[in-house]
This record gives sequence, C-alpha cells and structure tokens, in this order.
Amino acid sequence: MVNLYTNKKYISSDIITDNEAFFDRYVAARNIDANGRAYLKQIDGAEIIDDELGTITTPLGATILENISTGAKTALNLYYLQHSNTPMAIDITECGANALDVIFALMDDYDGDVKILLCHADTSKCGDRDYRIDGEHIASDAVELSIALMERLGVRA
Repeated sequence: MVNLYTNKKYISSDIITDNEAFFDRYVAARNIDANGRAYLKQIDGAEIIDDELGTITTPLGATILENISTGAKTALNLYYLQHSNTPMAIDITECGANALDVIFALMDDYDGDVKILLCHADTSKCGDRDYRIDGEHIASDAVELSIALMERLGVRA
C-alpha cells in the first residue's frame, strides 16, 4: 500500500520542497545504481553515458544529469533517501504521471521513514495499487486515487 499525505500537518519530519536543489547537491551520476538508472530511463528516456562528467543521452540529445526533469530528480531523491534510511518527507507535487508511477512503485509496501506529500490530483494514469491518503485507506486504483485527492484538496472536476 502506498501511504501519501496531502497536507504538511500530517508530516512531522523535514520536507524536501526543492527537489532540484536537493538532487543537484546530493546525487551524482557515479552514485546512481542500476535501479536508479532504470528509473531515469523509464521517466525521461535518459541514460548516463559518463559517470564522472555526469553526461547523459536523452531522446532530445546529449546533456548533463542536472538537466533531467524534476520528476526524475524527485524519484531519484526518494530512492536515495529510502536507501540511506533518512527520515524525511518529499513533496512530489511537481511530478507528472510518469514520475508518480515510479514513485508510487517505490512507496508500495515501503515501511521506512520517508514520506511523500502530494498536493494535486492528476494521478489517473498511474498504476493500480492500494493507496492510503492522510492515514486512511481510500483507493485501490489510480482513478479512485485521483477522485479522492480532488475531494481532499477541494479541486473541482
């Protein structure tokens, strides 16, 4: 089950709100393992071509790792925090469906101290799994999750 939160009041730990800055400061190409590289490929279609320089290739051409999407950075930040057992929360609100699906897969059955904060309801393209929002089991698939988030966040359809 994926546990997620829609309000900072439910989270007692520090929250990473600037995923770009966190990634640029703490994550380097040489530290991204095979799973992290698979997430990078899945979200952005990017592959690391030089670990030391941090160069990557994308469907749009070659660039540096710092130019990947915010969603890919957020997913890799989450992966990094889960594996370092760092008790923090990550705001995933800037992520699109492709990154959210990876993030939800990382959080499915995760029982550690990293939490996720989501303040939008655009999740209908994410995979089906059980979701708990703000401590309550709410949804069993992505469409139900989207509807529940709209209700929680006061979003009109």
